[in-house]
Amino acid sequence: MLSKVFQFLSSLRLTVVLLGLGVVVVFFGTLGQTSDGLYVAQERYFRSWFAYWTPHGSAFPVVPLPGGYLLGTMLVINLIVAHFTRFKWTWSKSGIFMTHIGIILLLLGQLATDMLDTTGLMVLALAAYATYVVNAAQFLLKLRAARLQGARHDNSGTAAAIGAAR
Repeated sequence: MLSKVFQFLSSLRLTVVLLGLGVVVVFFGTLGQTSDGLYVAQERYFRSWFAYWTPHGSAFPVVPLPGGYLLGTMLVINLIVAHFTRFKWTWSKSGIFMTHIGIILLLLGQLATDMLDTTGLMVLALAAYATYVVNAAQFLLKLRAARLQGARHDNSGTAAAIGAAR
């Protein structure tokens, strides 16, 4: 039973299916960008375990999809299990082993970065602060303009009163 699971996880067919699903997710993610925008589409299709595509104007999701995290994790598992079950460890194949180790490190590093990274939160905090500063500056400029206009109005009224008294 366990050997069948390892055989399935290390199969080249699983690799081809996962890569094909990756192309499908990229296609629907690109379609999703037209109505949702870039960052929402990235979160929905590529930075999620499961995704769905909803046509523009539709009220319910139509196409369920695996998310980018699920596809990447399955590809890493497929590659690791294939190395342990199908490949023979020889010096002449060291180049392909190093290439696969690099791919595994890239995929795991990207997953860890997406899960643990907080720089996006800092950008949001800075944007909120910048909006606050801009709004405060606009408020102060409008307050000064209103005071100057009020002072002009008061001065013109005082000058008219002095001219009428003479």
